[in-house]
Amino acid sequence: MAPRRRKLVFIGLLVALGVACSRPTQDRNTPQQAEGTPPPARVCRGVLVIDGIFDATGTTLLRLDPVHCYARHSGPAPNQTQGTYVVETTYADGNRAELFFDALVADDAGHTQHGFFEVVQPVDGAIAQIRITTSDRRRVFAHIAGAAVIMG
Repeated sequence: MAPRRRKLVFIGLLVALGVACSRPTQDRNTPQQAEGTPPPARVCRGVLVIDGIFDATGTTLLRLDPVHCYARHSGPAPNQTQGTYVVETTYADGNRAELFFDALVADDAGHTQHGFFEVVQPVDGAIAQIRITTSDRRRVFAHIAGAAVIMG
């Protein structure tokens, strides 16, 4: 093969390789999802741990860390019947669980403001979605698909 032709073949291979590498890949362990169908639920038997940070006024969710599922048993934390916010977990069968929290932090002088929160919610089943809202459900701060829950 002539040197010029070899060079063109080599460039063609590089271009083909570049196109192949730039395509999004599908993890073999992730099921294919038909367009318009809801994402798959994630089975969690144990607790969900959800944490993040609200701004000082409590009106903006500044950060939400990935939601984790741990195979351990615990009661809800915080364990309160009302609060400023609620974590609403919807199971694949349509049942719901809710956990109220306030996301308040205090300094040594006792001044409180909104900020960091960590919620531990006992769960047992296929999680379809998780929402963080105001307790009156008028404002949604986050919507997490069940498939996004990290196991372990």
